[in-house]
This record gives sequence, structure tokens and C-alpha cells, in this order.
Amino acid sequence: QLFTMIRHPVEREISYFYALKSSSMDRPLQMEKEGVNIASYELSDWLESSSFLDNIMVRSIINNFDRSYIVTVQDLLVSKEVLRRKCLVGLLDEKGSSWRRMRKYFGKSWDRLQHGDLHGKNDASRNECEQKLLFWGWCNRNPQRPYVNHDFGSGWTGFATNVDKVVDKKSYEQIEIFNKWDMILYEYAKYLFWQQDAWLGFDTVKE
Repeated sequence: QLFTMIRHPVEREISYFYALKSSSMDRPLQMEKEGVNIASYELSDWLESSSFLDNIMVRSIINNFDRSYIVTVQDLLVSKEVLRRKCLVGLLDEKGSSWRRMRKYFGKSWDRLQHGDLHGKNDASRNECEQKLLFWGWCNRNPQRPYVNHDFGSGWTGFATNVDKVVDKKSYEQIEIFNKWDMILYEYAKYLFWQQDAWLGFDTVKE
């Protein structure tokens, strides 16, 4: 019983970078070869550094994190097959639907897991926790991280509120290029997400 919550590769990389930057302010984190504190890095510096690792989603599935290894189309095909045959797919962009799907699929074992994680909290507390994480504007979001605009032509940021900092188009496209196999796998995961509705009898409600 394997399940996952998959995130858009560009958003994932940006979130990871700013999480590293935030943590390094309290605990200096040196880049592996450059010997520079990552807190002084911009996104473009990190993408060009020797510490950046591409296609982490495919690498995780094939279990190869060697930076000297170049991910291939064969690795992508293996990753697709693993997702198709072994994994209940969830999408962070559809986190509410994904959560309901996992609860429905795993049934009582999912409820027991939740009870264990919440240390015996009552149903009301558990439901409030779910609502905060799934629907309250993602209150755990790193405030230092810029928003990701997936449609540069329209100026849409994906959020209703005005934002001061949005990832620039050059960095966005650079991350896409470096993670080309992850981008393809992500699109396939979206396909599987909706296909599993029919295969497994789910009734997904789009957020």
C-alpha cells in the first residue's frame, strides 16, 4: 500500500530552496563544494551550484541520488510504471480531494494512523487540524517563499491576494529545463490521479 502527494516540480524546488535558506539563518548551512552559507544565495545561484540535484522525483523512485548520474528516459519509464502499478496518487494542487481519496481507500487503517499521529485528540480537534492544513490558505507556508506564477501571460499568481514577490520567468523556465523528466512524470501523475477515479471507483470533487 503505497501512496504519495505529488507537487509541481517548479513549486517543489522553490519551496525547498527557501526552506533551506530559512533554516540556515538559525543554523548556517554550507554548500557542499562552494563553502558558502546558502542564506546568501539567490535562487539562480543555487540552481547553478554543485549542490543542486535535478529530477528528485524520478531519482527517488529509482533510488539514485548520485549527482554524477544523468537521469535517462528509461528511468522516467520505470518511474511511470511504478506510479501506475504501485501507487495511490495524490496531488498537492488537489489536496482536499487527495485526502478524501486516501481516507476512502485505506479505510480503518487510515483512521487508526490519524489517531496515532494526533495522540488521542477527539474528532473535533482532528477535523479542525485537517481543515487548517487542507483549506485555510496553507497556514504552514514559508512566508519568505515567493509565489509561483504558472501563467506569465495573464499575470495570475494562483492566489487571490496581492503579492510582492513572484518567481521570475527565467528562473521558472530554468527549473523546468533542469527537471525535464520530473515535469513529464508530474503530468503523467495528474493523468493517473483522474484515471484512478474510474479504476478505483472514487468520486473526486475538484477543489
